Amino acid sequence: VIGMHFMNPPPVMKLIEIVRGADTSDETFAATKELSQRL
Repeated sequence: VIGMHFMNPPPVMKLIEIVRGADTSDETFAATKELSQRL
């Protein structure tokens, strides 16, 4: 499980909080981080 929290307003705040669960793999976290950087 992984969560993404977009700060408001998104066009102004270029910041995304990524929250990983206790069992979230490093691979899933890395993929989510990469996706966030591309947005």
